[in-house]
Amino acid sequence: MIFWQTAVSASPNLPKAHIGLGSAYQVRKDALNAVKHYKKALDLSPREWNVNRNLGILFMDAGNIDEAEKAFKNELSANPASAESLIELGVIYYGHKKEFERGGILWQEALKLRPNDGRLHEYLAAYYYDQKNDREKTIHHIKEAIRIQGTTQKAFMNILESYGINT
Repeated sequence: MIFWQTAVSASPNLPKAHIGLGSAYQVRKDALNAVKHYKKALDLSPREWNVNRNLGILFMDAGNIDEAEKAFKNELSANPASAESLIELGVIYYGHKKEFERGGILWQEALKLRPNDGRLHEYLAAYYYDQKNDREKTIHHIKEAIRIQGTTQKAFMNILESYGINT
């Protein structure tokens, strides 16, 4: 914390200093100061990688879904390869806004960038099971989650069992 505070004091116009201090505050669960420094970094350099994503996570944690959505969209506008922003934006649409198709599409896009993300495979398994009733894709994504993580949630194991599949 002292390092980043000193960096901001010595170089107040350096975006990386504000990002570092914002991250330090975020780790300490001080969202107000984290947001302040992330926004300052973006004022100085709007295309900084992951800053809007970090803001989105802070806004989601605070229950401010509309601001989180805006932050993740800003991240994707500046950095289209941000798989984490695609995933979190998918969570917003699927879980909060009940726009299931939109969430599923975002997760499919993220999968192209992160094919070995077990959590993402779990999200897609839920999407194909709950929204599409697509047995083949549900099984595929559950098996991928197990392959990557070594296991998966009990609910997914129960789905496999209901399909007569033992792992």
